[in-house]
Amino acid sequence: MPLLKKRFYQVKVKSLGITSLKELGQWMGQLQRQAFRKAYGKIWDLAMVEVSTEAIASLTQYYDQPLRCFTFGDFQLLPMVEEFEEILGCPLGGRKPYLFSGFYPSLARISKIVQISVQELDHRKQFENGVVGIPRRYLEGKARILAGKGEWALFIDILALLIFGGVLFPNVDGLVDLAAIDAFLAYHNHRESPVVAMLADLYDTSTEDVRRAVRGLFAVLQLFMYGWFCTFFAKR
Repeated sequence: MPLLKKRFYQVKVKSLGITSLKELGQWMGQLQRQAFRKAYGKIWDLAMVEVSTEAIASLTQYYDQPLRCFTFGDFQLLPMVEEFEEILGCPLGGRKPYLFSGFYPSLARISKIVQISVQELDHRKQFENGVVGIPRRYLEGKARILAGKGEWALFIDILALLIFGGVLFPNVDGLVDLAAIDAFLAYHNHRESPVVAMLADLYDTSTEDVRRAVRGLFAVLQLFMYGWFCTFFAKR
């Protein structure tokens, strides 16, 4: 039986635009980085990864939409929960997996963590393509002020929130949307692990992006894909 000729797509890899988050992280000294990792695992380390867009674009050519895995010749490759746990430094053991309840967090709940008044949050929130969120630029400015004052505990929380919105659960450019904030609050308040939700998000994103690839578009969770890909082959 003749082999089917593989169809390749022109894929445009969209940057996450997280240079400003990397710059924020540079404000932290060794003690602050240790405190961050103790509280939030390796998510800042993940944000610091330099992604090869060529590798990501090449990898997407091998995504098998019906099987939801990557097929290379005669073997298949797919991300596993344990691998994402290692990348994030967030083991599931003893933790409840985060699942979106269907209800977005109130501004009052957000206010308690970021220590910004409800009135200010309500004034700053934005609507973009039907999505509600807090502008990243505003939160980044708040973080810089905190770093200047040496208020590191709150700085760490806001930086983690920005990473949840810009890296772990990116949605609308320039916004930390309420869905990402909900995942952050679940981790911050109840130590609920985001690993399963992110893995599900990755599969959904990959499937949708393969459909869109025909039109030359691609917006996958780049850092996770690249981190997982490198981790997998580093072990081989």
